[in-house]
Amino acid sequence: MTSHHEDHHENPAEANTHHAANHATGAPASAPLFEGSGPKDWEEQFGPSVAIFSALANPLRLAIAHHLVHRPHSVSELHTCLGISQPLASHHLRILREAHVIDREQHGRTTIYRLKDHHISHIVTDVHEHTREHHAD
Repeated sequence: MTSHHEDHHENPAEANTHHAANHATGAPASAPLFEGSGPKDWEEQFGPSVAIFSALANPLRLAIAHHLVHRPHSVSELHTCLGISQPLASHHLRILREAHVIDREQHGRTTIYRLKDHHISHIVTDVHEHTREHHAD
């Protein structure tokens, strides 16, 4: 009699790969991780994602995004709560906007910045929680 926890793959590495693929994507292990048939299609498909991570790979920009998780802010508000100059805040907001991390909306003479969508919010909060849990040393 076999336990329901036993894996019926011949190769344990194959079983781990199968489990990881199912866990990470919710798709069978045989499903491609990306679409495309050419040798550099992965660059085209994942390039925009890399732009988001690159934009967030700066402590100040990540702090700005983290503030925007909670609510939209103006440049003036970010300047005050982060203790940075308005030109510096504007510079980093432009980088985040160009990477499609944030959107801006005009309210009279004030520009309000917000995260692009819930996916970005999840990235920012998840990475923050991950580092708090695993890098607390």
